[in-house]
Parts: sequence; C-alpha cells; structure tokens
Amino acid sequence: MESKQKRTALVTGGSSGIGRCTAAALSKAGYIVYEFSRRDVPVEGVKHMCVDVTDEASVQVAVEQILSERGSIEILVNCAGFGISGAVEFTESEQAKAQFNVNFFGTVNVSRAVLPSMRRQHSGHIVNISSVAAVAHIPFQAFYSASKAAVSSYSCALDNEVSPYGVRVTAVELGDIHTGFTQARQKTVLGDDEYGGRISRSVSQMEKDELSGMPPEVIGTYIARIAQKNNCALTRLDYLQEAGFMSSIPLGENLIPIQRGLTTSSTAIFIPFITQELFQRGAALYYGLNALSNNMILCDRKQLKNPNGLILGTPGSGKSFAAKREMTNAFLITDDDIIICDPEAEYFSLVQRLGGQVIRLSPAGKGMDGKPQYVNPMDINLNYSEDDNPLALKSDFILSLCELVIGGKEGLQPVEKTVIDRAVRNVYRPFLADPDPAKMPILGDLYNELLKQPEPEAARIAAALELYVSGSLNVFNHRTNVELSNRLVCFDIKQLGKQLKKLGMLIVQDQVWNRVTVNRAEKKATRYYMDEFHLLLKEEQTAAYSVEIWKRFRKWGGIPTAITQNVKDLLSSREVENIFENSDFVLMLNQAQGDRAILAKQLNISPQQMKYVTHTEAGEGLIFYGNVVLPFIDRFPTDTELYRLLTTKPEEVSKP
Repeated sequence: MESKQKRTALVTGGSSGIGRCTAAALSKAGYIVYEFSRRDVPVEGVKHMCVDVTDEASVQVAVEQILSERGSIEILVNCAGFGISGAVEFTESEQAKAQFNVNFFGTVNVSRAVLPSMRRQHSGHIVNISSVAAVAHIPFQAFYSASKAAVSSYSCALDNEVSPYGVRVTAVELGDIHTGFTQARQKTVLGDDEYGGRISRSVSQMEKDELSGMPPEVIGTYIARIAQKNNCALTRLDYLQEAGFMSSIPLGENLIPIQRGLTTSSTAIFIPFITQELFQRGAALYYGLNALSNNMILCDRKQLKNPNGLILGTPGSGKSFAAKREMTNAFLITDDDIIICDPEAEYFSLVQRLGGQVIRLSPAGKGMDGKPQYVNPMDINLNYSEDDNPLALKSDFILSLCELVIGGKEGLQPVEKTVIDRAVRNVYRPFLADPDPAKMPILGDLYNELLKQPEPEAARIAAALELYVSGSLNVFNHRTNVELSNRLVCFDIKQLGKQLKKLGMLIVQDQVWNRVTVNRAEKKATRYYMDEFHLLLKEEQTAAYSVEIWKRFRKWGGIPTAITQNVKDLLSSREVENIFENSDFVLMLNQAQGDRAILAKQLNISPQQMKYVTHTEAGEGLIFYGNVVLPFIDRFPTDTELYRLLTTKPEEVSKP
C-alpha cells in the first residue's frame, strides 16, 4: 500500500515525448505520478489513466478518482498537445479548432478540475508547457503559435488569480526538442506553389532544427525540477520600509522576522545568461577556447546530422593551420582515414611526420622519390554507387572531367553528353563482365572509343582529350600504380600547374570516393580535406558533380571539409546554397569586407557575432556546430615541433 505521505503529481500527454520523460523524472523524485493520455504506454512508476483532455466531463471524473485515492494533488504538468502547419488561408477551420481544443482548452480543462483542491490545501504548482512559437511568430505555424501564446497568457493571468491562495502557475516556453512531435505534426502544403515553395522550405527547416534539438529526457528532468519549486516567495513589508532597508545593507543584522525565500537557483532565473558552450565527450576534438567564457570547445562532427564542413578565411587568417590542427587531432584520437588534396604543397611535412603517405602528381609522373606515380581517373569499384549500376555516378564524373578538358563558358552540350555517356558504358563493359584489375580501362581507351562514334561531336571531344592521352599532359593516361592503404594520404598536386590543377582536384575527389565506398563496408569513417575548393565550382557540370558527391559523403561515412580563401568565388557559384545546406559545421575566420555581408545573410550571422570575423587576428573567429554558434580563440604555443609542422608562415615552416 502506497504511503499517503508521498506527494502526488499529474501529467497530461504522459504516453510519449516530453510528458513521458517528465512523468518518469517526477516518479524518480519520489512522487506518486498519474498520467492522462489516450494510449497506454507503460512507464515504470507511473499510473496510466485513459483520458481525453478535450472531454471536460471525463477529466473531472479522473481527477476526482485521483483525489479519492490520494487526497491531494501537489503538481500538475500540462504536456498534452500536437502541432499543425500550413498557410493560414489553406487551413480548414475544423483543423484550427482542434489545435486550440487540445493545446489550449485541454490545459484549461485539467487546470480547472485540479484548482479547487489546490486552493483548499493552500498549495500546489501548475506547470503549463508552452513554446517559443508563442513569441517567435513562426510562419506557416500560425495556429500552433496562437494556441501556445494563449497558454502563456492564460498561465500568467491564472497565476495572478490563484497565487494569494498559495497556488503557483508557471508557463515553460520550450524550443527545439527531438521527440515524436515532429513526425506526428499534421502538415499541409496546399498553396505551396502560390507561396513560391516557402511552405515546404520553412517546415522542412523547422523539422531539421527539431530533429537536432535537445533530448526529451533532459527537458523532462528540467520540467520536473521546476514543478517541485515555488521559484520565488515574496512577503509584503507594509510599514516596514526602513527596517527592510536596514536589513538589506551589509550590517549583518536582520530587523525583519522572515527567512530568505530567494535561493541561489531561484536567483539564477533572473540573470540573462547568454553564453553557449560546446563541450562533448568521447572522440571530441579540440577547437580552441570559447571567446566569451574561456572554456574549452570540444566537439565531435560525427554527432552532427550532417558532418560536412567548411573552413573559410582570408589569407593569413589561419585556415590551413586550423585544418592541420583538426587533422592531427583526428589522427591521434580517432581511427578515421584522412585524405588531403593539397594544391600548394602545404601539408606534406605534417603527413610525413605522422607516418602518412604523400602522393605527388606531376606532369612528368614522378613522385617525391623520383619513381613514377600515377592515378587512373577511370578507376572504379563495384560499390561505387548505391545503385545496381555503378556507371551512373561514374559517368557523371567522366562528364565533369571532359567539361574541364574541353573548356568554354557554356560547358558540354546535350549531344556531347550523350556521346560521352555511350562511350563510357562501352569502355567499362569488359571490366564489369570480368572485374580483373588488368582490364581496368584508362583514358586512352575512352579516347579510342570516342573516335569510333559516328557523331562529329565525338571527334571534337577526342581531339580535346588527345593532349591528355598522347600529348605532353598524359600523366593521367596510366593505370594507378600507388597503394592507397595508409590511414593518412596526401595528394600533392602543386606541380600539376594551372593547366592541370582543377583536373587533378577532380580526379583526387573521385579517388577519395572510391576509398569512401571501401571504408563504408568496414564501418570506417573517411575524412577528406579539399583546399581551394572554389575551383571545382566554376564549371556547371563539375560543380553539380562535386555537390552530388558532397551530399553522398554523409550517407557513406565520409566527412568532407572544404577550405578556401576565395569566399567570393565560392559564393558566386549556383551550387553554394546546396553546399551550405549540406554542411552543419563551419569554421569561419577573418573575412574580407566584401564577403562579410553575403555570409551574414547566408548563415544568419548577427552584427554582434560578425565582429568576431572582422579584422581579427589569426586563430580567431566563429564556429558553427549545428544550431550552436560560438566565437573562439585558438592560441598555439610557437616553441614546439608541432607548431613548426602546422604553420604556413615562410619564416617558420619546417623544412622537408
């Protein structure tokens, strides 16, 4: 038999999400907990009652039953609710009324049933779950926002009514929480065309934020703590103003016969803490110190919904240093493979010191040791794509390669794309029938196949490829003769020069994709760092292919990081929105004046935050980690061997 001395709590919407976690937290705190919901989903220590909060009569009967069993209800937490979304003019009235019936009138029904007993016992706490939508006025959530605004206003007014009787009412306006609420939302996209696609985009972004929000267990514990407290107890001091004043000054004498009612935790409520922190455990990497709190910043990109990242900054801002720092930490802390595309030969000293592999691609085909080093752009493995036919994605790559070879502002014409695609399929047919490495095609095979095609466009493409097959730039017309098994691999493409640099970057990207597909089967992550990434976004086909690979990386266990100082070139690309939308990690250092305004709009950076990337020193800037934005400072001791390997200052660079 349960003790009557235990206090009683009632939670509505207790079968799932925040309500379920709140009920569990109150039970753990020693309360006898009842929950109202229409579904019976057992929670240890919580008594389920099948109650529809919109049915006033059934609510009254259920509350009377609890009072009969327990004698009193000390805490009521109103969590029952759901959400709808869509344009106001396309939302049916019945749907809008249902929103208010549950979210607002459901709260009213249960509160009204519990209040008489709380008034009689001269104590009790009602906590109503509202939302930031009550004050944020989120578009295409008008009725949900209005229902939560009603809950907030109702709670404040009710508190004024019942506080003289020892009953307190609190509204908790929650932000993004990762619960089943998102999947249960009743959505309508009627009128999306008339609103220019804003309905679907807005709801999609909102749901993305919710799914990356705080766990409901944390919020449930927080709400349970609020429910157990009367945050601030005030006592009138009529005709005792002087005594009150004398008691408040530091004389050490209390002239008022009352006890302190404002505890430390209660006081904290009135202090506007605005500092965010980013401190994760496990395989988290160090990124510097929080510029506001001076606390360490430790985070793991793998925990992000989309770990793709960007490192942006002007020359001398510390981009390469920051990239090397992350590579080194990842190499020491994780088991991830790390691959670097190095257009300026900045990374080989670090890679060599860590025991990695440096592959130097040059027009002469000679590596750092003078021996031939070749990478075949036609390499493919049978896991190259998720589709049954791996040629679909490989054909996109070959199209991008041909686009760079042919050049021109208009890119490849439809007929040219058709001819190339046909030739690619013919070239790979023998290898796919018998996957023998000796049968792997090379660029010369594609050239010969193009010459066989009847279209005049095929001859034009073959003529453009001739320079790279039998001409002076034939470095990519060989089978791969380097072993790419090392954990840390650096492709040094500096010696390729201007003519071949973009081609080299594209081919390295394809080689990395091959590595990613192999590592996926081994459940191993692959980190890929691309310096001067903006070069791949200038041509339309190449940009589209690069962005497609960028999107695919996440699903295949890849963690790409694009590094660039030419932010303006990056932002001028048609694909830049896809890049930012598929990147939840951004390390932003000092920015040029012309770039700051565009980035502020693209990433929604406030003027206060923007000062951290305006005329700042090297190693200072902003970190964007999901929904968290932090200013950081990274000061590295200069008297260490590691610093000499990381720095790119000419006078400090460690000699190879």
